[in-house]
Amino acid sequence: MTYTYTGTGAWNVIWMDWNQGYITPVQPQISNEEYQRQRAEYTKEQKARLDALQAERDKAEATACDLLLDLIGEEQFAVYKETGRLLVKGREVDYLITREGGFVKRIEKDKVVDLCIHLAEQSVMPRTDSVIALKLFAEADEYAFNKKANRHGFVDRDRFQIPKAAVA
Repeated sequence: MTYTYTGTGAWNVIWMDWNQGYITPVQPQISNEEYQRQRAEYTKEQKARLDALQAERDKAEATACDLLLDLIGEEQFAVYKETGRLLVKGREVDYLITREGGFVKRIEKDKVVDLCIHLAEQSVMPRTDSVIALKLFAEADEYAFNKKANRHGFVDRDRFQIPKAAVA
């Protein structure tokens, strides 16, 4: 019988001959009561860690919301909180930036273009921080913003229902 051990990388596997198949490590047997007790303890620890992490995230989101409020004012911020969208006036066209991760609508004279643009570290930052960064990018260098964004298609302006964030 031939054994091969590959221990370089994410997968540590012990292989046998093709006829024998794959060997899995044997787990020690414990009683169902002990298993349930261990699982309950683990769940309490996990819940405490998740609650602490969520509290940090909420605090960071609140800080980002305070910054956005300072940047855009109370009236626009109320619309942002209600709709999850922020209207940004560019030099050439307007942009509707959503809180839901990099989806932007470029509102032109005759059509609305769907864009996808997001930050490299978007998944580890508050959503409102991402909205602020896209707002500042669109206002500072509209040409680079449009060049960086992926275009997904467009809709005629007549068929596009103007959202509340764009009306305010």
